[in-house]
Amino acid sequence: MPQSSIIGPMICNIVLDGLQDFVQDNLPTRYTKSKEELDYIKFKTGKEPTKSVSRASLQVFCIRYADDILILSKCAKSHVKKIQHLLVEFLDRRGLEIKNPSVFQGKRFKPGSSIEYLGFKFKYPNLNKSSFDKGKYTKLGFNPMSVADETFSRYSRSGPYLLIQNRRLKKLKDSLKIQLNRKNTYFPVELMIDQLNTILRGALNYYNLTSSTKNQLLPLNDLVHKLFYKYLLRKFSSKPKIYTFIRTIFRNQNKFVSKNKVLLRVGDVNPLDSVPLVFIAPGNEFLVANPYVDQDIIDEKIEKNLSLQRVSKLSYGRNLSKQELIYLLLEYQEGVCSHCLEKIDLDNESVELDYFPSISELKFNAWVDLKEKFSENLDFFKLAQDAHKKVEYRLLHKECQQLLGKELKILEDDQIRQFKKKYSPKKISEFNLFLKEFSTRIKKIRQLNQIQIDKILFQIGLSK
Repeated sequence: MPQSSIIGPMICNIVLDGLQDFVQDNLPTRYTKSKEELDYIKFKTGKEPTKSVSRASLQVFCIRYADDILILSKCAKSHVKKIQHLLVEFLDRRGLEIKNPSVFQGKRFKPGSSIEYLGFKFKYPNLNKSSFDKGKYTKLGFNPMSVADETFSRYSRSGPYLLIQNRRLKKLKDSLKIQLNRKNTYFPVELMIDQLNTILRGALNYYNLTSSTKNQLLPLNDLVHKLFYKYLLRKFSSKPKIYTFIRTIFRNQNKFVSKNKVLLRVGDVNPLDSVPLVFIAPGNEFLVANPYVDQDIIDEKIEKNLSLQRVSKLSYGRNLSKQELIYLLLEYQEGVCSHCLEKIDLDNESVELDYFPSISELKFNAWVDLKEKFSENLDFFKLAQDAHKKVEYRLLHKECQQLLGKELKILEDDQIRQFKKKYSPKKISEFNLFLKEFSTRIKKIRQLNQIQIDKILFQIGLSK
């Protein structure tokens, strides 16, 4: 069969189907724990382990990606050897074999060890080593989740994390260097950006999964920037004032661009938002789920991952996108519109963000707080920030928001008429300018205030 044939994976699945059941059926359901485990139990409890404590359920998971097979098991070492013999037997019946079948290929995944699979390295750090606190991925770091949960101990940082194999990372860098080689200087800039984006998009969709792999990939930004800049210098070497030319024509918001093409950066492609590994690690129920029968289990796990990703953005103190706010509020409001108390169906219904108190009420209150004194040097940004501390966002059906908007417009028009009767033409002009500027500034703030953040965290169950 030709390499990379589209029917290859399908035939592989047909041939290797039943591996999990074959291995599981030929192993005992329980095993006796090792002496090391029993000694540890005795040390922690201060008494001899009972018979029920000394034995545990034997678990095996066979993971396949085409012909790359990884078998994870919780069992005694003798059972690991038997699993390898069963694998060899299973493959032999189908005319296949593993590399070096006579060599024991089992490995204990313990602190200080790692497993490599499909270009990734699963690393399990050893917290007892002196280098633990200096490690790039294990040293003490402050982020919103660790500060909120006060997880500063060594133990809280000792969980497994995901890395990209060095040889795969080197291969990716080499492919970028080859693409930007001086032999390709004749490529049009748009075509070069397209081809680089193809390489970057494929690699980032595959590797840019967790915060640790993202840290490994971030240096690619500098590498691509340096190589692409050299490519432009070679291509347009005859241009006068070449540096100004490149900066003017091919740079926009810290990115290389050409017409409608934009060169990707590492942060532009985040399949899973580059969260810690624990956020995306599936449990036993998810691993054994059948994608055709147990879709509800799979959907629940995916939704939990998305929920954690959304909530983790709350504490970064930045403006959230409209879509991020919508998903957060939908979860906080338990999928119900705050006005009509009917269910919100994002797939089939339009929704809008609403302010409570309304912007109309906020701007009139701000004008009164100023004691109706207006000056050209007024700090509208600070005024909007102060008013925003009282604001809570709500998610409404578009129809509900329009209905409320009409009611508020009637009240606002009535207030404006009263002000116009009271003020001189100059004061009315200042008043209208104030309302316009204040509304513009406060609408630009898409950051939940701390009161609503605390409510959302409490509602979702992550509050202390």
